Parts: sequence; structure tokens; C-alpha cells
Amino acid sequence: PKPTCVRDIRVFISFINYYWRFITNFSRLALPLTVLTKKAPNSARQGPAIRREESVPLNIG
Repeated sequence: PKPTCVRDIRVFISFINYYWRFITNFSRLALPLTVLTKKAPNSARQGPAIRREESVPLNIG
């Protein structure tokens, strides 16, 4: 399911943080999601972050 609130994004980030060693360029991949957890996210950044959220699990392994 797609995250619907900031809490959902934080939960997902905490889940994938466990696997950071196995994900190439993890910090670059997670940055758009981290930006969304700020108090006033820029709506222009939400599109790339959602696509990034969908691609992170594909990079595991």
C-alpha cells in the first residue's frame, strides 16, 4: 500500500534502514522520502519521492 501520511513514510524508512548495507546508494534513494517527512514538504517533490518509494524494494538483493 502507498503511504498516506507522514507516519507511514517514517515507518517505511525505519523498515528499510535495517537493510541499508545491502542497498547501493541507499542515502540517495531514501532522500526524497526523508524530505517528505519535513513539516512542510514541497508538493513538487512528492511525485519523485513516491516513484522512489516504489523502486527501493526492487534494489534489495
